[in-house]
Amino acid sequence: MEEFLSDIRVATPRTSNFYVASTTTRSSGNATLYAIAQCIENTTQNICQDCLDTAYNNLVDCLPNTEGRAINLGCFMRYSGTPFFKDNQTIDITSFLQEESSSKLGMIVAVTVGGGIFLLILVFSLWYRLRKRSKAIEEDASELQGAVNFSYKDMKLATGNFSEEYRIGRGGFGEVYKVIVYNNLFSF
Repeated sequence: MEEFLSDIRVATPRTSNFYVASTTTRSSGNATLYAIAQCIENTTQNICQDCLDTAYNNLVDCLPNTEGRAINLGCFMRYSGTPFFKDNQTIDITSFLQEESSSKLGMIVAVTVGGGIFLLILVFSLWYRLRKRSKAIEEDASELQGAVNFSYKDMKLATGNFSEEYRIGRGGFGEVYKVIVYNNLFSF
C-alpha cells in the first residue's frame, strides 16, 4: 500500500493537470485500494512534488488504516478502501513512473561516461608528465657521458701548446692545465 501511495506521489506532478486518480488491488486478498492526489494548477512540477512529498509523509502515518487524508498548502492526497470516484475516472500511472526510471538510467549512463572520460584524461596527463620527466632525466644523463678521451693533438691545441698561460699548477704526476670543454669542443 505504501508503494502504491508513493507511486501516486511521483506520478501526479508529471501529469499535465497535476491530478491522478488510480486504483490497485492489495496483494493480501481481493480488496481494492483507491487513491487520489492533486496540486493546484498554477504551480510548477518541483513545487507540486515538494508539496506532495510532505503530504505523503503525513499520509503514511495513517497506514494501516483503511482510509487516510493529507492536505497541504497547494496539494492533497487521499486513499480509501471504499470508492470515492468511478473506475472510468482513473488513469494508468505506469507511463508516468517509467519516466523516473529512464531518467535515472540516463543519469547513470551520463555519470559513468563522464567519470570514464575524466579518468582517461587523468591517466593521460599523468602518463604525459612521467614521460616528460623521464625525457628530462635522459637528457641530463646524456650530458654526463663519463670520462672522455682526448688525443694529444687536441690537448696541445686546447692548452696553447702547453703554455704557461693555461697552467694552473704542478702535481706529483705532472703539470695541470686549464681547459674549458663545450660539447667536446674547446674554448680558449
